Amino acid sequence: MAICIDTNYPGGGLEQVRIVRDHIYYTAPVDGSLTNRTCWFSFRVRGAKGIPLTLVQEKMGRTLEVNIYGTYGVVRPVVREGSEGEWQRIDSSDIIYDPKKLYFSFRYTPQSNETYFAFCYPYQYKDWLNFVNRYQGHPLLRMETLCKSMEGRDYPVLYVGDYEGTTQKDLILLCARQHAGETSGSFVLEGILERLLSDDEVAHRLLEKCVFLVIPLCNIDGVEEGRYGKDAPPVDFNRDWRYDASRAEIRAILALLDRLNERYRIALRFDFHAPHPGGPTHLVPGRLSVIGEKEWRRSSRMRLYVQELFEPVCACRVEDLEDIYFCWAQENYRFNQTAYLERTYGTRGFTLESAYNCDRNGRPLNPDIWRQTGSLLALAIYNNYYNPDFEFKDDIESLEPCLDAWTVVCLPENIEIKPDGRSVIMTSPRQYDRTIRSYDGFITDKQTIHSGAYTITCQGKARMKIYSYYFRDNRCAARSDAFELLLENETLEIPFGWLQSSSGYEELQAGFRTVFLEGTLTISYHE
Repeated sequence: MAICIDTNYPGGGLEQVRIVRDHIYYTAPVDGSLTNRTCWFSFRVRGAKGIPLTLVQEKMGRTLEVNIYGTYGVVRPVVREGSEGEWQRIDSSDIIYDPKKLYFSFRYTPQSNETYFAFCYPYQYKDWLNFVNRYQGHPLLRMETLCKSMEGRDYPVLYVGDYEGTTQKDLILLCARQHAGETSGSFVLEGILERLLSDDEVAHRLLEKCVFLVIPLCNIDGVEEGRYGKDAPPVDFNRDWRYDASRAEIRAILALLDRLNERYRIALRFDFHAPHPGGPTHLVPGRLSVIGEKEWRRSSRMRLYVQELFEPVCACRVEDLEDIYFCWAQENYRFNQTAYLERTYGTRGFTLESAYNCDRNGRPLNPDIWRQTGSLLALAIYNNYYNPDFEFKDDIESLEPCLDAWTVVCLPENIEIKPDGRSVIMTSPRQYDRTIRSYDGFITDKQTIHSGAYTITCQGKARMKIYSYYFRDNRCAARSDAFELLLENETLEIPFGWLQSSSGYEELQAGFRTVFLEGTLTISYHE
């Protein structure tokens, strides 16, 4: 029997494949990604029983962040014999990775004539249905089809809690698979739900206070079609949380949240992702956790508590959070789930990035461990937000001494903001984007969008990008295309009329991204 390869099953994804004797050369698909970044692959090999295969991944240079972090060497793909077999990791001794040549291959001898390979443990719509069906008839569970996806699939949402009750409750949003290939998040979500639907005392107490809205497969089309989903057209799912979103699924979710907001306080949200290949598990707080002492302490305590809870199972360390997560002027920030819910409803919460392969201690990860972390996260939510008797000793005394450890990039060390809040000064002998970061401009009052201007004064040399954000109904609606400025010992006036592209918005904000600076740059707003 000749060896043949296909992806004709849910979750199958492959772009190119070549078979040269016992070598299979394959390429992870970019699935139309606007940035050509990829990660996920899954394919089936038939007719290779008993043949020692060498599988070589090609075009590695476009793998997500492979050149930045150099951690692809810990990646261990998974394999399954037959359509009903158990997924297992490829043994590390059978993997070869050369970070300089970006060469990645692994060896495996199929034990049957139908063998499946994937980047990580898959999780499809049928897996979600199998999970939910275990709880059929549970009085605190309700499943609905919210809408049709862009490709015509039923779009599931789930409610957990006393949904029909009249007692005032908080609503907590749980969301997974905005990036379809980040499968670890689905297993974490299962772990949370298993605990909530059990006879556990923590679950009972938490559901006395809350109702959970669950979006299990946010990018369900990408999940079923075997796409990674990062930066996928027409827009990345986690860049489409805005007024009049482009994706039908997001528009339906936003309408649902508006309806639920009339009945509940949308208090918390937890979004489940995975980091770059080889990256660690870490908990990312929303940026508004730094707006005051109370928010700072609660968010910091949550992260330290999760670090302690997770450590026996999967290291989730505070120091693994990169400061880029606090870059307020990052172009994508305004349109992600975190920013939308924070601004629209005052919702606080976290994104859990669950590592694909191993934790910081080198311990291999699998679905059971991800489910355990989900169960522990449910405990952390209860204790940190709803348990009045919870005590956790931490070393966070106040906001000020923590800023150095928790780098807040909206206020980098080389930026000074004047007391009137209308100017920002950046000084640097010579620094670049990932050091200087960005700074968001000032928000105008509603109905005065045409008034005012920015004055940019450069003493030295600077290169910067400027773009505009537009708001409607207190929700970010659109962003202009960025334009670039090259400055050298000069002053430039930028009136709002230059930034504005439409009169249909109520509010405008300018964003400045400093790409290069040698000297001093001052940005001031004036009426």
